[in-house]
Amino acid sequence: EMEDHKLHRCTTWGAAIKAAGIDHDAYLLRELLPRPEAITIADLAMEHLHFSTSPDSVDNRPAHEDYIIARGQECGPASLVRALQPLLSERVLPMASELLGIRSGQVCTALVRRYLPQARRMHPAHFDAHAICTVVVSLSEAHQFKGGLYVQPSPTLRARRYVPLKLGDAFMHGYDLRHGVRVTEGARMSLVIWLKDSLVSCQNDLSPWYREAAIAGCPIAMYNLALQLFRDHGDHAATAEW
Repeated sequence: EMEDHKLHRCTTWGAAIKAAGIDHDAYLLRELLPRPEAITIADLAMEHLHFSTSPDSVDNRPAHEDYIIARGQECGPASLVRALQPLLSERVLPMASELLGIRSGQVCTALVRRYLPQARRMHPAHFDAHAICTVVVSLSEAHQFKGGLYVQPSPTLRARRYVPLKLGDAFMHGYDLRHGVRVTEGARMSLVIWLKDSLVSCQNDLSPWYREAAIAGCPIAMYNLALQLFRDHGDHAATAEW
């Protein structure tokens, strides 16, 4: 049942979320990617992807990632694109509609990122500024690393909670949940999927949900809208407004 996947906010993150006065939708989806599919995708990724060390958009450190879909267009190896199709069309999009109410969602980006010893070990706490919904699928066995994906609904480190992901498990959340990655031991690889609300938003790199939520009074939407206006458009006056 869908409700069985939901991470119960009041028991897991209650104090931090109540302090912020914000309700977060986040779901732990066990075996969203069945084990044989997860192994196939992990093997294809290791064989065909290049894991670029170009600067990451969050911290400007080497990203160690490679794209399979970008701006809604397939750009990765054909074998990997084919392997992802059942996951994206039959599970991710229907669940985003059912759980988060994203009725016309579009898979805008799909990438594989890895964290290796002597390379990338962390991804600082951040919001996925250009995605209305994020899905992170583990492509590693749980025993292969320590640490991993965490959520941090408020700025304090006391609010940080690690998400227990096994191979093929997924974590789905909305745009308003701060999260990050910290790997303390071993190696970790994950598939990251970003959805936008429509194909038009994806093709034109738009995030219209922020303005709607900001006008409605959501402080996280106000923050992210101001950040986008400053970073993407250099609009100081509009930034100051929010």
